[in-house]
Amino acid sequence: MHINCSVDPCPLILSSSCVFYEGPNLVCTGINNNESLESILEKLNNILCNISTGSGILNLTAISPITSSGRTTPVISTLMASNKLMGRSTSGDGVMEEISLGQGLVFNGTTLDVTVSEVFQNDIVVSLSGGKTLGKYTNGQTIPSAGLTFEAVMNDIAIEYLTPLFTLFSITSSSATVESGTIISGSNTFAFSILYSQNVNLNSLSIFYESTTLATGLAVVSPATVNISPAINLVGNGTTYNFKGTAVNTNSVTFTSANSTVTSRYKQFFGNVATTFPTNSAEVRALAGNNFANVNSWVTPVVSTTKFSFSIPDTKTITSVITANFENITSSFILSTFTVNDAGGNPIGYKTYNYSSDLPLNLTLTITVS
Repeated sequence: MHINCSVDPCPLILSSSCVFYEGPNLVCTGINNNESLESILEKLNNILCNISTGSGILNLTAISPITSSGRTTPVISTLMASNKLMGRSTSGDGVMEEISLGQGLVFNGTTLDVTVSEVFQNDIVVSLSGGKTLGKYTNGQTIPSAGLTFEAVMNDIAIEYLTPLFTLFSITSSSATVESGTIISGSNTFAFSILYSQNVNLNSLSIFYESTTLATGLAVVSPATVNISPAINLVGNGTTYNFKGTAVNTNSVTFTSANSTVTSRYKQFFGNVATTFPTNSAEVRALAGNNFANVNSWVTPVVSTTKFSFSIPDTKTITSVITANFENITSSFILSTFTVNDAGGNPIGYKTYNYSSDLPLNLTLTITVS
């Protein structure tokens, strides 16, 4: 041992192994009562060396859920079950505890998400006085709220569904009244208008002739063009042929237009005759004037020749022929009968009435039939 004293004589020098600590045990450093100074210094030295070299703490006691492996250089860790949060539910201060996730909460990776919204358990019956309303609902009506979220119920109350409907539907490529024998075929156009069209599904338009589907899956855009095949032959006097449209609203309900009706009619023919009276279909159809057979009274152009003729379907009868001077010349007309073809070449029975005079009348005639 090297001793360097600055005084003479040198005081008593003891070995560190012969000097002892007489205090209480020191838990953190591991120093105990009656431990030699030499041992104490060694322990302190080890602690300082371990700290400086990163070897860690010599010993640690921990309480769940924080745990320690204990022993020399302990490992500090937390041990938790999955899908738990850290907190404390027990009253008063204390250690942390595991907290379970409640209804509607879920981990999405490391993020806590809300997955379930609260919903109404029952429908709501509106009970109001004095003519008050709750949105679109009136007193006594039931709001179908069971199973819906608050937001969904509020949307239902505040937003009234506007049910779409056709306000117009028409086949524009044909007149409403046509001559018997007319054929509808090929490309035809249909005009339509829909109220609240924003609530109509796209490409849900269908067009029908009677019960026959002409086209389906059309865009709900007017006008619509449809190819009609096979051809529709319109025959008869007063026979109706109906077209209609349908579409599907956003509630998946099909709604239908009113019919667009085309009526076929026989024609009535009339006019001045230059030389001989008509005796066949072609000559009758060549007369200058005509109208549909649902017309029972009409005024002719001025009779500027000595001969005049008119033909009507044989289901009709002459009632009177009156001149512009109010002279009744009905009895002066001579009847003959033969067939006259309609627009499709179908022969129809007709009555032809012929008038002849020495001089042109130069008057109009009012013809009445029944």
